[in-house]
Amino acid sequence: GGFEASLSGWSVSGAASGGSCQKNWNANATGGTPSGTFYAPGGTDCMGVGTAYAGTMSAFNSFDGAGPLSYYLTQSFVMPGGVTDARLRFTEAARHAIFAGAASRTFDVFLISTSGATNPFTYTAAPGGGFSTGAGHDWTSHDLDITSFALANAGEGMTIVFEAYVPETFSGPAGLGLDEVSLDVRTDGAVVPEPASVVLLASGLLFIGGVAARRRKQG
Repeated sequence: GGFEASLSGWSVSGAASGGSCQKNWNANATGGTPSGTFYAPGGTDCMGVGTAYAGTMSAFNSFDGAGPLSYYLTQSFVMPGGVTDARLRFTEAARHAIFAGAASRTFDVFLISTSGATNPFTYTAAPGGGFSTGAGHDWTSHDLDITSFALANAGEGMTIVFEAYVPETFSGPAGLGLDEVSLDVRTDGAVVPEPASVVLLASGLLFIGGVAARRRKQG
């Protein structure tokens, strides 16, 4: 669901927060300031995406910093067997004023298991956008069909990963917001055993390490 209980149930990893425009995932009531303006003291001091989409809290990161860096927000679960339909839903917003000639930034959503991975959503923040208005978009909801992946990985430990990737150091202010995350899985009533949590944790850490290695190779 939303982030009314802050980031309870979620894990934050990747680059540490620090500096005026380097802040990993956090939950707050404003999610930045009104779209296209710089953030006020007490938040990220960078470009905001507006108030929370639903309720009073949203997740937010500065989508900027001393890159190359990644901000990860993850949660683990077990995919049941007998899946008949699986939908991943979330709402996100982005604002950015990236300098001309700088590299694009990306916001990716991954689902990973012990035997596979899928990347059902990517947003690319390209150079451009004035400092007074920014480029990007306001809160936008997504409804993604992940049924085939759920069927292929039934009974496995799984991790959902929200990754904000910044390839360069402080190349223009930006902000990214996330809210109303849900995974709606319909089944035929089949029951599967829960895998060992240590295997699930290892799969998540290995995947995040693999993403980091890929980023370094591409850079």
